[in-house]
This record gives sequence, structure tokens and C-alpha cells, in this order.
Amino acid sequence: MIVPDLLRQSAVRAPDDLALVVPGREPLTYGALDAAVDDLATSLATAGIRAGDRVVAPLGATAEGVALLHASARVGAVFVPVDPRAPAPEILRALSLSGARWIAVGRDGGGEVGSLRDGVGRVVVPPIDDGGELQARSRLRGAGAEPPTTDLAQPRVVVFTSGTTGIPRPVVLTGANLLASARANAERLGHDRGDRWLSALPLHHVGGLSVAIRSAVFGACAEIHPRFEARAFADAIASGRVTLASLVPTTLARVLDAMEGRRAPSALRAVLLGGAAAPAGLLARALAAGFPVAPTYGLTEAASQVATARPGDPCIPAGRVGTPVGASRVRIARRDGSDASPGEEGEIEVAGPTVSPGWLAEDGSIRAFDREGWLRTGDLGSVDGSGNLLVLGRRDDVIVTGGENVSPDEVEAVLLDHPAIAEAGVAGVPDPEWGQLVAAWIVPRGTPPSLEDVRDACRARLSPPKLPRRLYVVESLPRTAIGKLRRSRLREKVVSRPG
Repeated sequence: MIVPDLLRQSAVRAPDDLALVVPGREPLTYGALDAAVDDLATSLATAGIRAGDRVVAPLGATAEGVALLHASARVGAVFVPVDPRAPAPEILRALSLSGARWIAVGRDGGGEVGSLRDGVGRVVVPPIDDGGELQARSRLRGAGAEPPTTDLAQPRVVVFTSGTTGIPRPVVLTGANLLASARANAERLGHDRGDRWLSALPLHHVGGLSVAIRSAVFGACAEIHPRFEARAFADAIASGRVTLASLVPTTLARVLDAMEGRRAPSALRAVLLGGAAAPAGLLARALAAGFPVAPTYGLTEAASQVATARPGDPCIPAGRVGTPVGASRVRIARRDGSDASPGEEGEIEVAGPTVSPGWLAEDGSIRAFDREGWLRTGDLGSVDGSGNLLVLGRRDDVIVTGGENVSPDEVEAVLLDHPAIAEAGVAGVPDPEWGQLVAAWIVPRGTPPSLEDVRDACRARLSPPKLPRRLYVVESLPRTAIGKLRRSRLREKVVSRPG
């Protein structure tokens, strides 16, 4: 389905409305952002980027990252955001797994990532410095200019997720997936051109990506913080300008601390709270401070939200995330695949227009996730008689720490390269602040390394959320008869020395 470019529509309708606020940078109106996107789209096309090409972007949650998201769509290319903090080998893997032929870097050339692999083109994304000049050019173009279009059926972004197997997979999301998700969000939380959505979620996370897209769809302002700082977040909320915000339980707790007794203004209409189950005490504390929290459940493969509670509902228990949003459907499946009864625990499965067509295979084809139309999430839950979803936890081994998914296999592989480690096992351990912490159990060769030694050795190959936060030295690891590691037993293992 071919539709007019959604950012351009917002720019024509209200060119002087704020589109993007990034702390420390000049705010951008819709007219200015649209002009910057036009310039960048021209640069992409001149460089040789064509429809269907995938562009890896380690630019982070910045004005340039948001502009590249929209500019890629204008030339029909696929935006592939990755963590800008990731070491070069991790970005190289993203290029390989996504089949990308291009990498976007800042004006500094991107350091190591600027020349990672032969056959990969490099495109430079210049800083967006002069919003006034961009706005002036937008006015000169006028409303009569031929609007760009986008094909909703085509892939628009590829987002990496650890998925239910713990193996990072490049998930394809089409324009139709993203638009359906934006509309579902608006249906549950409402939307207004005067909205201002506050987020510090990274652009390579589907939650952060969704804020940038849904704001453009409805002509709202996205206030994006490249990194989370509790004081800055609290001050932004206390200013009364923010109407919507995205947080995870850890960051919500820190914002509440930074509020220092200040109540959230009535302008704050909803705080979308996802990434992990929120403790009941945290929900109560937030509501008492005037934060209208809306616990939500979502996943990359469903373009973010699947179910979301009504904002500020005082009766929401920990783990309950309300009813499905938009046209999303949720079922609870027993192990034999049959439908569970109301209140019965089983695997959460999802269907609807937000569900990804699949993940990119090595040959470039898209492999479907679904089973007879249903996406198996690997998460456990139940649905009550009123259709409210209760999320009970994850079935797989993936560690969810502060809203980030971490593959134990990946961390173990790095640990095993350490000269002082003979065997390694990794699992998540519960933590009241982060949900889970990455913990490592090691069998040493000789003198055991310290936690800091291990973390220092891992930094070159693992991004910060993947670094072990706990280290246990053991004599052996629990394994099956054929030698496979039994991660479920790691937490039960008697440790000889915590690091």
C-alpha cells in the first residue's frame, strides 16, 4: 500500500510545531526536520543507496539518528539501528546478519566502524546545526511540492533482538507494522498535536524507535535524551511540558528519587512502563507521586506494544499489563498447543497487524516467526476473564536487565577466551533495581580472576549491559549427560566465592 510520507504530512500541516527536542541541541520544528530529512535522503541517493538496501546506523538516539530513520524511508532503504557503544566486532556482526551493504557514520568518520569490511559502503551523516535555515528552506518549498511516498508493505527497519532462543536475530518490521503500532498506542493512550513524549530509550531498541515514529505520525514532539540521567528526566517532567513518557522500572525508581518530593504535574497524561515487571511497591509509589503509570507488555517482533493497562489505574497488580492494544490478539497456549482456560498459565502468543513478517536469514530471505498465524513469544502468562494479560516471566534463558536483552551464549563465548577461565556459565539473577543482573559462574585455571578483571577483559567485545555484574567461582558447572550446560541449575549451585 502506497501512502504519503507521514513526516512530510505533519510538516505541511504544522511546519512551526516542535518535532524533536534533544538536550543541548537546538529544537527542530517539523519544517526544519523535514528539510533536514530531505537533504539527507538526497545524500543517500547520491551515494548510491537504493530501495531495499540496508543501512546499519550506530548513531544513537540523536537528531541525526532520527533524521536517518526518516531519510532511509524516503529512498526506500531499510534502517538498521545498532548500539553506538558496541565494540567493532559487534557492529561487524550486525552488518553480516542484516546483509547490509552500507554503514552510516558521523562526520568524524566513525573510527573503527568506518572501515569494517570490504564491500560495505560508508555514508556520512552531517550534524543538524541550523534549524532556522532549514525552516526557511521548508517555507520556500511550500505546500504545493510533490510529496514523497512510502510503501507500507515493504521492510522499513531491522531491529536486533535476542528473541526466545537467546540468539541475536535481525527482526524485520514493515511500514504497516510500525503504523499499526502507532495507531494502537494512540487508541490506548490518546494523542494530540500538543503532546510531548519524553524518552531515553535507545534508538536500537524498539521502544525508542517507536517514540520517534509515533510522534511523527501524529505531529507530536519527541523529547529524546541520548542517555538517561534521572535529574534531567525529573526536571523535564516537573517543567509541565511533558505529557507522555517511556520508562522501565529501574529508571522510574530513579526518577522518583530525583523528584525529591515534587509531584508530577497534571500535564503528564501517561507513563508507559515496560521492559520488565514492575514491583507492586514501585507502582504504588509512582501513583502516589502523581505518575499515571501504564504497565505495558511488548516485544520487538510485534513492533513494541502488545497489551497496555489504562494509565493511572490504582488496581493494577504487579505483572498485569491490561488488555491487547489496537487489533492485536493474545492467546495463552498449553504445551500441546491448545488454548488455555482463563487464569491458566501457558505461553503467550500474539497475532495482529503489528507482528513482524519474520527475521532475516543468512540467504537474505525472511523467515516467518509465526505458527499458523501466531507468534510464539517464549514468555509465560495468563489471561483473566476480562481479557487482562498477566505476564509471569520468560521461558527461555535470555537475561532481561534494565530492559535490555542479553544472550548468555554470547557472554560465555567471550568469558571462555579469558586465559584464567576454563569453563563459564552465565544466567540472570534477580535484582530489585535492574530486574535481573548478568551473573557468571566460572571454573578457573589456577588463581581466579576478580570481577573487575573479567569486566575489563570483556569490554572490547561486549556492550555495557552485557558485562557480568556478579562473579561466582565454582569447582564444576552443572551439565547434562552429553555435556550441555544446565543454566537452570546455576543459581542452585553452591558457590565457593562471590566476586
